[in-house]
Amino acid sequence: MKFIVKLQAEITIKSRPVRKRFTKILESNIKNVLRRVDEQVTTRMNWDNVEVNTKNDSPENRERLVEALKCIPGVPMFLEVQQTDFTDAVSYTHLRAHET
Repeated sequence: MKFIVKLQAEITIKSRPVRKRFTKILESNIKNVLRRVDEQVTTRMNWDNVEVNTKNDSPENRERLVEALKCIPGVPMFLEVQQTDFTDAVSYTHLRAHET
């Protein structure tokens, strides 16, 4: 299961070093909150988003992660991603947006 967390607008207008620092703080906050729900959660910081991954695909875990992400300050929106690999086509990604 994968989520893409978009950054708050105030973070995106900052200078490069400040933006990196704020994004790192947000990533740490996301990881700390979600690890209380699922120990298998991993995060990855990108320039314009934070990726959240877990190996636990159960519907109960998904619902708890969605509810936890909605309550994290600095997360205006996140996308739930279902990624599928095809052998004869480019990887297909299905997105479901959630707004907080």
